[in-house]
Amino acid sequence: MVTRIVQGWKELDTNAIVDGGTVDIGGGTLQTFGEAVTAYAVGLASAVPSNTETTIVTLVANGINMMTLINVSGDDYAKYRFYINNTLKETIRTGPDRNGRFYFVHPYTITAGDIVDVKVEHFFSGDTLNFEATIYGFKYVATP
Repeated sequence: MVTRIVQGWKELDTNAIVDGGTVDIGGGTLQTFGEAVTAYAVGLASAVPSNTETTIVTLVANGINMMTLINVSGDDYAKYRFYINNTLKETIRTGPDRNGRFYFVHPYTITAGDIVDVKVEHFFSGDTLNFEATIYGFKYVATP
């Protein structure tokens, strides 16, 4: 009987047999993620001037990490940008709600040494505003 097993984010055909609660995957290995989602990095940018892109939080990956979500919020509407290694990956704008999120349906993989930045820019001339961001994810742990 051919069965499908999900390994990481790939679905693999196998000749797996489920018998009494054990799984024989025919000589392959099954990998699991290992850790629960946690807040990797929390940041605050205070007194941000208008029309100035400002870093709220930076995360330097210390292993194979999976990002699941980045929450952002601030004193007023703003444009938030998410970068990996100085390459823009996504932009969101908030309003009328002052909260936003970069949500990854499938976790975003970053490897050791990758630098993740969340930056903000607002357009309220003459105002200095405060913004926050939190990066959530988990460390990928492969177990044979």
